[in-house]
Amino acid sequence: MFSGKKSLKSITQLSYEEIEYIFENAKLFKNFGIPKKYKGDWVLIFLEPSTRTRLSFERALRLLGFETYLFNWDSSSMVKGENLKDTVLTLKAQGFEGIILRTPINKHYVEIEDIDIKFINAGDGTNEHPSQALI
Repeated sequence: MFSGKKSLKSITQLSYEEIEYIFENAKLFKNFGIPKKYKGDWVLIFLEPSTRTRLSFERALRLLGFETYLFNWDSSSMVKGENLKDTVLTLKAQGFEGIILRTPINKHYVEIEDIDIKFINAGDGTNEHPSQALI
C-alpha cells in the first residue's frame, strides 16, 4: 500500500490514498481492537524531552506487538561526539528494525536517509511532525 516506503519523514510524502488507508485502519482498530501481528525491535531516539509523543509511539508500537527500546542520548556516545548517522548504523548492525526519531534540529533525519532502516519522524525542530499532522 505504501509503495515500498520505509520511512515517514514528511506528511507531504503520503498520497491521498495512503492517508485514507491509515484512517480506515485507525477506524478498524478503534472498533475491533488492535491486532498484535507484528514482531521486531524498534528504538525510540528522543534527543529532546517529550512525554506525550514518546509515550504515544511506545504504546502504539507495543500494542502492535513490537518490542521497544528507549535510547537515552545523555548516557550514550552522542555525549562524546558520536553523530546521529553513526548511532543509527550501530543500531542497525545490532539488528533493530526501525527507529522513531525526535530531535530539536530541523531535518536532522537527512543524516540517516541513506541507511536501510525503517524510520518515523516524531518531530524535527520547528520543521514537521507528520504523525501529529495526521491527527
